[in-house]
Amino acid sequence: MYFFNTNSSGRILNRFSKDMGAIDEMLPVALMDCIQIGLTLLGIIIVVGLVNVYLMIPTFIVGIVFYKIRVFYLSTSRSVKRLEGVTRSPVFAHLNASLQGSTRTGAGKSPLIGALLD
Repeated sequence: MYFFNTNSSGRILNRFSKDMGAIDEMLPVALMDCIQIGLTLLGIIIVVGLVNVYLMIPTFIVGIVFYKIRVFYLSTSRSVKRLEGVTRSPVFAHLNASLQGSTRTGAGKSPLIGALLD
């Protein structure tokens, strides 16, 4: 219960909607791309190693550089996603509050309520 008391409903809705969207839409495509590119890269490295062993040294150096770029990119993308979540949470909170109040708004237009107010 502490989690629900400390986090707004907009933040909770935002988090779950983004997570489910990523799981449903992006994960299968990303997994297939990862497997395909990984196997292609493995084949290229094997062919380069068989043709000329000395080309493995620059291949290893380029691999290290790409790994460093990957680490930098992942930390930056996490920060951007965190910032996006913080900025979208008030919108979800407002939408949730509006939807909770929509039944009250609709009740004010009923003929019975209108007759009571007149």
